[in-house]
Amino acid sequence: MVVDGRNVIAATGRHHERRFNVAASRARDQMWLFHSMTADQLSSKDLRHSLLTYMQSPPRPTPTLTSQPM
Repeated sequence: MVVDGRNVIAATGRHHERRFNVAASRARDQMWLFHSMTADQLSSKDLRHSLLTYMQSPPRPTPTLTSQPM
């Protein structure tokens, strides 16, 4: 999603949410995020703020359970 830094409108609507969900769900193994704005330049309600902060500090992967022989 490309945004002009001089004309930033918060991406908070339902249609924005659908676009983000589709884009994120299609990223199977990895996601690359290129950005020129920092999270503090976006409203905390903006989905781009959420995505940027998530990508900067992603949660640790949970260990997968494997069956072990008894």
